[in-house]
Amino acid sequence: MDTGSISVTGNSTISHTGLEDILTLLNASNLALNYSEASETITVSDIGLTQISSDATTSSVSLGMPGNSLLINAGDMGDDVINIVSLENGVNPFVTIDGQGGVDTLSIDGSVDAVQLIAYADVIKVNASVST
Repeated sequence: MDTGSISVTGNSTISHTGLEDILTLLNASNLALNYSEASETITVSDIGLTQISSDATTSSVSLGMPGNSLLINAGDMGDDVINIVSLENGVNPFVTIDGQGGVDTLSIDGSVDAVQLIAYADVIKVNASVST
């Protein structure tokens, strides 16, 4: 399943199917990334731009961090794994990761520096430093 949507406060939701990689430098205050209902592994890494990818799609999203909040919704049904490889570029906003339905695992494997980190998952593994 290769579907999802991107929501930017004050704009319409963009739903997609079968996209190539997405690069956005939107000047957004709040950004929500909504993943499919399939079981998938979502990876978040910070290499200049924040990169978020899913093994259920062939595409990744590269973005500048929003000014206020980033929300990652993993999907209502699948058993998801969300891996944070790093999130430490110094300008990270309020970050919420929501596994939603299914049996979901959040693994923090690299440093996280955010104003606030809120995580909803059935299993949360912290293997690196988290500072807020």
